[in-house]
Amino acid sequence: SDSKRSQMQLLESQIVEAEDPRQGIAMVVELLNLYKQEGIHLRSLFRQACCYAFQFAEMLGSSEDVRYWAGLAAKYSRQCRGRDHEESLYLDAVSRQSLVRGSPNSKKDSA
Repeated sequence: SDSKRSQMQLLESQIVEAEDPRQGIAMVVELLNLYKQEGIHLRSLFRQACCYAFQFAEMLGSSEDVRYWAGLAAKYSRQCRGRDHEESLYLDAVSRQSLVRGSPNSKKDSA
């Protein structure tokens, strides 16, 4: 629907400007759900949204969330750019790491 497409455009611009990583991840989740509801299958959009969530998770210092979002971003990056693309390889490696930079005491995001 037109209203959902407008909502997607608004979310996309808000995600880019987001300063609160928890809010940013919540907006990414909402955006991904809207893509699915609207039957949008363009994997590059999913890749970009997951990359934003990955960056927000890094800001939070949550290893579990970083691995989760890096894994999703890697999946879509492989579909868009190929398995051997630098971004795909990097995200795949991050998704397999046991530790990431950041505070080990950061609270897990509930999104």
